[in-house]
Amino acid sequence: MKFVDIDGKPEKGERKCADDFILLINEVADTGMLDELVYIASINEHALALSPDNFDINMHLCKIYEQLGMVLSF
Repeated sequence: MKFVDIDGKPEKGERKCADDFILLINEVADTGMLDELVYIASINEHALALSPDNFDINMHLCKIYEQLGMVLSF
């Protein structure tokens, strides 16, 4: 996976080049099917590990976990 290291670690508030592709995948593939949601969650978790300060990926991951019923609310 040499392409992952092209743009290095982002500074706080910056995006990596591949972040836009993750956001596009989130918009296109969000159908609500259980197996697809789990797959998209794993892609987003990996993207968040590579770009930990990306707000959009983090928020979409929260929405996916809510759809999967994995959110605690008090």
